[in-house]
Amino acid sequence: MKICYDIEKLKRIAEGISALTGLTFSFRDEAFKPLCGVKARGDFCSAAQKDGQTGERCAQCDARLMEKCQISGRLEQHYCHLGLLDLAMPIYKEGQVVGGILFGRVRAEHSPQKSPIEGLDALYQQVPYFSEQKIESLYTLLPDILFESAISFEEQSLSERAAAYIRTNLQADLSVGALCTQCFCSKNALYEAFHAAFGCTVNEYVTSARLTRAKELLRETEEPVYAIAAQVGIENYTYFCKLFKKKIGVTPADYRKATI
Repeated sequence: MKICYDIEKLKRIAEGISALTGLTFSFRDEAFKPLCGVKARGDFCSAAQKDGQTGERCAQCDARLMEKCQISGRLEQHYCHLGLLDLAMPIYKEGQVVGGILFGRVRAEHSPQKSPIEGLDALYQQVPYFSEQKIESLYTLLPDILFESAISFEEQSLSERAAAYIRTNLQADLSVGALCTQCFCSKNALYEAFHAAFGCTVNEYVTSARLTRAKELLRETEEPVYAIAAQVGIENYTYFCKLFKKKIGVTPADYRKATI
């Protein structure tokens, strides 16, 4: 099943709820990568983050909280270094994780009475205060309010499912037999699906996907060529270089030099 996100609808709903509650929202996909978000109106966090160092610390706090939520599969919360409550929760639909929400930047029960940063208390007092009951009501209602009509499932074809698995698992065993096991299909069905959808064999598609990713890594990173070969599922460095030159026309090193 392919998960479809109506980004514009998510934004509209988020903006409405943020306007009513004063909350900041960040919406994530099923891999917990950012989809869209909305910052609440208010100047406390903006003023606190002006030194740059505080802003970086805030981003690190958010990342740790989302990672904890992704691992646990349940609601997680913490008070940030500024004393504000942040929450992260996965969203389930039909028993499957389809997204996540990071929200908060509110004062709550364990927040300090005054701003932890000198000179910002007036702005700190403007940050919305949420009782435990209000917080519980919010995370109970959020999945229905935000995601019921903004996320849907779309049936994927065999070629789409197999291709998606290949692109996201380049280091795995991508033999025809292994792919048939992953996609619950016969070899003949897989051969026919790739020929009809992509006009190539399964192995040709796998090779193309690996080299496409290798080119991206050569352009965007300083990783050594042997490490990139391993990252795209080709452990034999010599074979990788020969294959790259045969398909791309230049060696990996020359490709990197030409794209710098």
